[in-house]
Amino acid sequence: MNLKKLGFLLLAVFVFWSCSEDRPGFFISQNKQNKIDDRALVKYLEEHYFAEDGSVKVFSSKDKSDDRYTPLKELAEKAPEGYYVVKNPKHQAAGRSISDNQTDKILIQYNLQSLKALEQKDSVYYLPSTIVSTVNSTGLPEWDPVFYHTTKEADSYEVKSIIEGLKKFKSSEKKANEEPYVNFQGLILVPSRLAYGRSSNPFNIKQTDLSLILNFELYQVVQRKE
Repeated sequence: MNLKKLGFLLLAVFVFWSCSEDRPGFFISQNKQNKIDDRALVKYLEEHYFAEDGSVKVFSSKDKSDDRYTPLKELAEKAPEGYYVVKNPKHQAAGRSISDNQTDKILIQYNLQSLKALEQKDSVYYLPSTIVSTVNSTGLPEWDPVFYHTTKEADSYEVKSIIEGLKKFKSSEKKANEEPYVNFQGLILVPSRLAYGRSSNPFNIKQTDLSLILNFELYQVVQRKE
């Protein structure tokens, strides 16, 4: 193949990739994905509320009994980096808080969801899916989940925005088997660019551009031993 033909081939590939970037099945631009993520997270906050146990429920368009609950958006605080922290006013604790994930280990009960933000005809929607849940599996809290601390490939596994968000909460000082086994203290919502984005993730999920939603109770914060 001569250089002229090679040049035309490379140009064709570039044009195809550029034109297909926003088609279904292809990556859209990172900038556009960021905007869709942000809109989807706001939509999620508007459409959900804390139930009595702190779990997150969606407002019903048919059942008016949930109208007494406060939308998450009215409770949410947005960090300068772009993630959200939502504290459940009914279930706050007064124990120890996290200084740093390198010096403090945690015992935490949680549901971790992914949220795929999509756009259709200028309208944003989202597809939530559970990644891992201590509540719905063993029912027992976990020490140092991989998104909080790991001894290898920390840059690939740990999610800084979740760590920083958890620092805004205090532990309930509960034992692992203490009842009630969970009183959710709040939520941390992380747009995909601040989570695993378009890189690999520790959960072997093949989808990319997944935002993360963590609903949790922080049982214990304990200083790591040397």
